[in-house]
Amino acid sequence: MRRLLFWLSLLAVIALLSAATTQPRIRAGIAGTMAPLLQGKTAAANTTAAGLTSAERAQLDASRRVEQNLRVQLAAAQAALKENRELRACFNLAPPPNWRVRAAPVTARDPVSWNRRFRIGMGSNDGIRQGAAVLTGNQLIGRVAEVTPHTALVLTLADSACRVSVSIPAAANAVGVLHGRENQKWQEAPVCLVTFLPRDAGYRAGQPIVTSGLGGSMPAGLPVGKITTWEDGRAAHVANTAYAEVLLAPAADFGLSRFVGVIVPVNAAPLETAGGDTPE
Repeated sequence: MRRLLFWLSLLAVIALLSAATTQPRIRAGIAGTMAPLLQGKTAAANTTAAGLTSAERAQLDASRRVEQNLRVQLAAAQAALKENRELRACFNLAPPPNWRVRAAPVTARDPVSWNRRFRIGMGSNDGIRQGAAVLTGNQLIGRVAEVTPHTALVLTLADSACRVSVSIPAAANAVGVLHGRENQKWQEAPVCLVTFLPRDAGYRAGQPIVTSGLGGSMPAGLPVGKITTWEDGRAAHVANTAYAEVLLAPAADFGLSRFVGVIVPVNAAPLETAGGDTPE
């Protein structure tokens, strides 16, 4: 009887979890309390399995099947919670004047180059333009490289083909060009190169780097990352005796985000693009 009451209680919790789809705080609390509860139930079942009759074993097996179903529902609830958090982060962004944010789902990632490029489920028909800034939270993660009517290919800051004009406010607003490093292994945490900087601008590790806004394809002031040191401990190197180069640790989370924010001009109307969607 106690086992029956236990499972009835868990089913009631699942019902509450399903009803709380519009209440993220309620769902977060329920999902957080169910995980240790299920773990404790599994341990108790394993220790009491010995010495049971065939009928009791059948009942125990049925209970374990119910438990497995509850685990699946719990995992789905936790995934939905993560998705809601990412969507809220996109919608809570305050874009600069004359710009707006479009929340776009991530639809495809290459298993080898997952942190260098991905495809989103919005395209030219949704106002997405080539060169548009792509954000996770309020940090720049990359820019749109190719656009079809219904999808777009995003190159992240880790890709050497992704180039962004950036500035360093704490170093006399020095302006340079950021891109990914050619010799970086895909499984390593991304570190980018900022080049064509003025030689004597007083670069220091930890100085923030933001978008410069030059070129007009993205607004100025979007957070990009911070200066990190080279292998020899210096903050900057001089290349060809002509300009300085610094390394940047991106601020964006390169994890498996389900949604990203794409910043487009307010007046960007849907535009029909010749041809159809093409695979990545």
